[in-house]
Amino acid sequence: MKRQINWIKNHLSLLFCIIFPFLVWLVFYPGILSVDSLYMYLEAASKVVYTDEKALLLPLTLSIILKAGGNLGLLILFQCMAGFLAVRYLAFSIAGFFQFDEINRDLIALLVLVVISSPLFLTFVYLVTFWMDTWLAIILLLASGLLIELYFNTAINSTSYRIRIFVLCIVISMALLVRLNSLIIYPVMALAMERVFHQRSAKVINKILLILCPVFIFGIFLFFQYNVLKVGKAYPNHTVFAVDMASTLEYDPSICEKALLSACDVLTNHSSCNYQVGKGALDCTYDQGKGIVYSPFYFLRNNSALETDYRYIIKEHTFTWLTVKFLNFSDYLRPVTYRYFFQVQDPVLLKEANLVTSPRLSFLRERIFTELKWVSQHPVLRWFSFVHLPWLIIDVCGIVACVLIALRSRQRDKYLFFAIILAIPASYYISYLIAITASDFRFMYPSTLVMQVITLTCMFSMAAEKIRLRKQGLTSEGRVKLLATLMRVSVNRGY
Repeated sequence: MKRQINWIKNHLSLLFCIIFPFLVWLVFYPGILSVDSLYMYLEAASKVVYTDEKALLLPLTLSIILKAGGNLGLLILFQCMAGFLAVRYLAFSIAGFFQFDEINRDLIALLVLVVISSPLFLTFVYLVTFWMDTWLAIILLLASGLLIELYFNTAINSTSYRIRIFVLCIVISMALLVRLNSLIIYPVMALAMERVFHQRSAKVINKILLILCPVFIFGIFLFFQYNVLKVGKAYPNHTVFAVDMASTLEYDPSICEKALLSACDVLTNHSSCNYQVGKGALDCTYDQGKGIVYSPFYFLRNNSALETDYRYIIKEHTFTWLTVKFLNFSDYLRPVTYRYFFQVQDPVLLKEANLVTSPRLSFLRERIFTELKWVSQHPVLRWFSFVHLPWLIIDVCGIVACVLIALRSRQRDKYLFFAIILAIPASYYISYLIAITASDFRFMYPSTLVMQVITLTCMFSMAAEKIRLRKQGLTSEGRVKLLATLMRVSVNRGY
């Protein structure tokens, strides 16, 4: 009995990751669908031909689960538990960097889990939403945790090390497959992998093969996607082209006076709303809960001359194009009131997917959504989780701080490695300088969640370190005083 109590005491964070996600899943059963996730669900549930408009990995996974006799609710339960376990794993790995024992690491992870599950954050709502961004957030948490553990935990035996490397390769390849713009984070992850292998003094040929393994898996999947499943090409890059074109021509209408562009005619003939550069990108209604206006972007996106016009804009109006890119990118970062922060559980979407939610818990769901919306509009509280900018700033400052500390520290390699880890979410933030479509908060959420976990873990770890030193009577000030006293005693006694 005593052994059982000790096990529970040492694994409170693990119990939290099992019990709390299950309760959240019951409240939001079978899960939350947006328009995009409804499209993926219908694609997985029916025998329609797949297209590459959305990344195939998630609907294909759901399709396999449905054919095996499972359902969406089962996938959402797995997704929710996996998300909280990934948060715990990253917190555990970072606490290990501070050299805490397992009990203290468990307590730090538990504190991170409790705080990040509060209404100040969007974690539990996103983890029950069927989104590619949710999956990518889980993948980035797990990949970061694996890299940190493999680098700092040199006591891992050979078998466990090989298993973790195998899992790491699979996880990184999943990151590349679940969101195509996540390709930009691969060089950073490859650099982190190289540092991990350098710690183990791996052979050069083994390093190269393991680092290229995720790309190899990515290539095999694409071959399978287009040659076996015969996935139709929808050219999702054209959506980005259309947004850039509309933004550039709206920002500088004189371009249409200087050149005969097909895009100018499309925008003139099919304009349906007051489009504003840097305020909503693709969506000009601002209220995505009621409806999304894509026109004239659908017409522009499907225009046969789109690529030709786009190349002309980049070549002849480079500065204007870059300015528009930056304006639309900054829209993701700044605090606004019209942002589409999270998807509520819409009964209409569930009905279209032939899914039924529990009416008994509807009052609790509505209360949660009300609280989250209130926090999102609060002038102070919204900065904790409803604005990306603070977390991007913390990310960049963290990278700079790690590099500066590395230049002055004997543990140079360790701090440089941690700077590389911080560059993973930073690079994904930056990817939206390229891949801007709709002004959805969820697009940058994977990086924000990773930074929230890293920041909270570091804060609690440093606080625990101070408590540990105080218990030992060895604060930094105390150590100096103790050393000075010993030196005075030594001098007075003639030593």
